[in-house]
Amino acid sequence: MNLNLFKELLENKLSVYESFMMKATDYQMGKNKIRPPKKRWNERKIKRSVNAMWITVVENIFEKVKSLDGCPGTNEYTSENIWIEFMEKHEIFDQLEVELMDIEFE
Repeated sequence: MNLNLFKELLENKLSVYESFMMKATDYQMGKNKIRPPKKRWNERKIKRSVNAMWITVVENIFEKVKSLDGCPGTNEYTSENIWIEFMEKHEIFDQLEVELMDIEFE
């Protein structure tokens, strides 16, 4: 599994994904309101920034999961089902649901 597939897996398996994206959007829009009018971002730039925030979170999670003992591996031939089983066995999805639900941006 590579990073892009891992990102898709999280987006499909985590119910908190939409909540994260809404919180991140609210955060970016709040930051945008305090920018001087001429430096305010348009909607497209805010969306890109929110997506970049999500990718950063996914990259961090991917690196942590890869470092766990028994990680199924990151080559392209490793089945998604093997990753799902591994993450369910280690309750990673459940932990991520809780952690991402409580995330606050500063």
